[in-house]
Amino acid sequence: MSKLIRRTKKNFGAALLVALQITTLTLVSLMLVFASGPSAPSAPSAPPAGAIPAVKLYEPRATEVFNLATSRAESAQQSTQQSSLLSETTTEATLTTDRQDYPPYSYVYMTGTGFEPGETVNMIVVQLSPNPTSYEPWDVVADENGNINTSWYISTDELIGATMQVTATGQTSNLTASATFTDAINVTFFQDAGRTIARDAFTWGSTVFARLSGQQNNRCYRIEWLDPSNSVVQTHDFTPTTGNDDDSYNLPVSGSSGVWTVKVY
Repeated sequence: MSKLIRRTKKNFGAALLVALQITTLTLVSLMLVFASGPSAPSAPSAPPAGAIPAVKLYEPRATEVFNLATSRAESAQQSTQQSSLLSETTTEATLTTDRQDYPPYSYVYMTGTGFEPGETVNMIVVQLSPNPTSYEPWDVVADENGNINTSWYISTDELIGATMQVTATGQTSNLTASATFTDAINVTFFQDAGRTIARDAFTWGSTVFARLSGQQNNRCYRIEWLDPSNSVVQTHDFTPTTGNDDDSYNLPVSGSSGVWTVKVY
């Protein structure tokens, strides 16, 4: 089971300290072209045949599906714990994703084992945090060995920073397995240009060094630095060429202490 959780960190500085808010940066969909830079990210035309798109559910069905998925996942966890205490071999289904973290407009490939051959397996994806949400379930048929292979298309950038859970439940065997994954870009702040000393709070007049990771090489991005009044004080447009893309900002020599914010588009 793959599991990776991004964290949002926020620190409030004392006198002469600027607390720089580390967001698990919410990407905002920009509907414009940069004046002297690359255009904002856009979604591909359509997923290939066979991929299940992320279709958000609304009340009252949203809560029903979310509760069903989470109860199934809890049941699967309890069954795993109980079977580990038994000496005899027990039947246990498994579910894994090909990656732990996915960018927007990408495919989550899921592989399951241990189901009854030929049975229908019900798949449900839900967002656990930060905004509990459920998505349209779908069915897949296990092969002659009880294995399943399916994919889910992240067709929106609304899931940036989210922790997701997928459950697979055999409709004949009632065997259930689950896995978690994330859809996030990570930003880390450092006090040195070599990016070796990470920190959250900085003194006036110092330089804040930022490093991004998790972005796609075929997408264009904009980094915005905002002061405590929420005014944009610096922007940087770029197309990723490596796994990490760096930026920095020189804080003014004086001002009112508060929370600074970095956003990525």
